[in-house]
Amino acid sequence: MRIASAASAFPKYYYDQKTVQARLERIWAHKPEIVRRLPALMDNCGVEGRAFALEINEYEKLENFTDFNDQWIRVALELGQQAVQKALDRAGLKPADVDLILFSTVTGLAAPSIDARLCNKMGFRSDVRRMPLFGLGCVAGAAALARATDFVRGRPKGVALVLTIELCSLTWQRDDISLAHVISCGLFGDGASAAVVVGAEHPARGLTVVDTRSVFYRDTEDVMGWTIGAHGFKIVLSPSVPSVAK
Repeated sequence: MRIASAASAFPKYYYDQKTVQARLERIWAHKPEIVRRLPALMDNCGVEGRAFALEINEYEKLENFTDFNDQWIRVALELGQQAVQKALDRAGLKPADVDLILFSTVTGLAAPSIDARLCNKMGFRSDVRRMPLFGLGCVAGAAALARATDFVRGRPKGVALVLTIELCSLTWQRDDISLAHVISCGLFGDGASAAVVVGAEHPARGLTVVDTRSVFYRDTEDVMGWTIGAHGFKIVLSPSVPSVAK
């Protein structure tokens, strides 16, 4: 099994950390206890700048979860199509060559999922298999590649397409000044990535997948994730993340 190609796609809007910090200071000016801590928190994130799904002035115009999620679907489709097309082009393949699409996200909701909507836009076969994944978070790309490898192991001439999209800026919570949310405002950016995985008998060349492994860490559901409700996606970010990752 081989990874025949990989590609990424990013929104056209990019802001450095100081610009983001200044905007948050203005929005949260009525919360001086947070504004005082913002410079140190932003600096400690170690991030110079990030891609954003929307122009920075547009976020304050979004009123509710519906508004945020509608923008998520729109931008996810745009970036997903770009990343998929680049990955297929680099592998010398077309959408009709793909046997399985694995799509993963943890920052927005769509039913039908983004992969189904791309099938309509890009000309995938009507018998293409689809595997939408939700909730894997930071390990989603690795996990999806592992599942793609499982698929082509049983189909040596098969082609699996992996697509991951995260638009973290569209989970922003205007009224959430918790430390976890403020830190997340300094960490996470927006983008999409795609990879093409082929079976051992497929002619496309690439990096060989030697092996995969999955490990489930019990009782860690409160370490990182979301509280999802009428407000949208509210970050769960425990101080124990570094030790669990290590």
